[in-house]
Amino acid sequence: MGLSRLPGGSILAGLAALIIAAVLLFMLPGFLGVGRNGDSGGDGNGGAAASPSASAAVATATPAPTAPPKPTPQTYTIATGDTLSRVAKRFGVTLEALLAANPQIKNPDRLGIGDVLVIPSASPSGGSRAPSAATSPSAATSPSAS
Repeated sequence: MGLSRLPGGSILAGLAALIIAAVLLFMLPGFLGVGRNGDSGGDGNGGAAASPSASAAVATATPAPTAPPKPTPQTYTIATGDTLSRVAKRFGVTLEALLAANPQIKNPDRLGIGDVLVIPSASPSGGSRAPSAATSPSAATSPSAS
């Protein structure tokens, strides 16, 4: 008489309910307009944006290359017996360039132990050579012989 009397009747009823639920799950949002951007546009895409075309392309300017960073200045900490001319010779720079890079020096003949000097980059004709002594502000080395 009913599906419940058949041995597979409850399985068939559950399968039918599952099919109806699946159809409703996928079809109901379309009927209710859920998930649309609110602009159907009349293009039949259900509010989807139109694909870009060549006439809609906007030309963009090519970005300028980034300038290379300035080198980190090299420093030297004055040790006992150092003079500006010895420091300049050690780093292959002129005394004038060393003074220009260190405007805090008021009297070139009076250097304090522990003063930190900025070492300018060596001139191309000076033949820059790497000093054998450490050149960080914490370095306290003895001066090289002149």
